[in-house]
Amino acid sequence: MRIEYEDEHVLVVYKPAGVLSQGDSTGDLSVVDFAQKYLNTKDPVFLIHRIDRPVSGLLTIAKSKRAAELFSRLLKKGKIRKKYTTIVFGIPQPLNGELKHVLLEREGEPTLAYDKIPINENPKNFKDAVLKYEVIKSAKFHNIKEFENSFSLISVELITGRKHQIRTQFASIGCPVVGDSKYFNQAEQVRKKMLEVSFLPRGEIALSATYLGFSHPLKNGNIVEVKIPVPEYWVKFAG
Repeated sequence: MRIEYEDEHVLVVYKPAGVLSQGDSTGDLSVVDFAQKYLNTKDPVFLIHRIDRPVSGLLTIAKSKRAAELFSRLLKKGKIRKKYTTIVFGIPQPLNGELKHVLLEREGEPTLAYDKIPINENPKNFKDAVLKYEVIKSAKFHNIKEFENSFSLISVELITGRKHQIRTQFASIGCPVVGDSKYFNQAEQVRKKMLEVSFLPRGEIALSATYLGFSHPLKNGNIVEVKIPVPEYWVKFAG
């Protein structure tokens, strides 16, 4: 973990894949723990948004309750821009565009994506999910014909922020994130091939939160932008 931005009100921290955003029953080190140790305080710090454990990238942590309230308000209004970089199997068509789905979140189960709310289902159980994407490049790096023998490097901007949104939306169009067996819905034979060609450490998926941007609510609206590269071991493909 490392600090990518700091002022008197907020930290932006890089979280490696495999690290918790905040503590859970495992007792494993989290970004919140790291921030408290970095600030040398036992006072609470406030995580503004989360990313999944197998995902790397940028997280915002407020140093005070007041800052947390203001940044949480920005987040709810969609005023914190979040962009991700991912590598998926296959080549999405078109090469850039927008994905719109309705998502059904299920406790302890994969989130489900639908083009529209299924008949006889309660609309209150579904959430709109929207993202924009652009294929940066594609290349042939494996022999899985079901995915045109290809990977694609993609830039993604979240318009909404839903649980497992990027993972489930790309899986739903037949382009699952590399390493993401949770949303890899193909046959077992294809699943085995997928695991064999993954270039990632165990428990990691090819998804990283690489950009954060916001108008700082405690610094006269000054624009703050934080960008990071993808993890080094993506370079064979992403470089």
